[in-house]
Amino acid sequence: MFRFFVGFKIFRLMQPESEVHLLNPKSLWSIWNWLQSESKWDLLPNPPSSGFLGLVLALLNCDTVHIYEYVPSMRLTKRCHYYDSDENLGCTIGDWHPLAAEKLLALALNIGNDTEVFADGFLTLPGLRSIQCANSSTSSTTQKQ
Repeated sequence: MFRFFVGFKIFRLMQPESEVHLLNPKSLWSIWNWLQSESKWDLLPNPPSSGFLGLVLALLNCDTVHIYEYVPSMRLTKRCHYYDSDENLGCTIGDWHPLAAEKLLALALNIGNDTEVFADGFLTLPGLRSIQCANSSTSSTTQKQ
């Protein structure tokens, strides 16, 4: 068995200024739960992709997030990454990760226009820091009147 935490502790002691952090596995499934709550269909209990995890981290820490070719534009290819020459259609539609649900959620969050998305390949998402929430002290019954 690989002793990951021992190696991680040694690394952190040798390079305490390093910006390397661990992700709590529970947070991975919290993100999956959010993705499932926003999906119209039941998702297989497979973890979100690393790209979606990065997107969520960016949404939590940035005012605006720009993504290139996350939702495939008219230049649709079978490449897993825009910078990669390997081709695999599963990277676009999702063999293991819930990629289709991830891409639909990103598209729903997009504040850009259709030309930017489908012709240029760019999504513009508001970071969670920039979203103004309704006053939580106002009850839902008051708001419906």
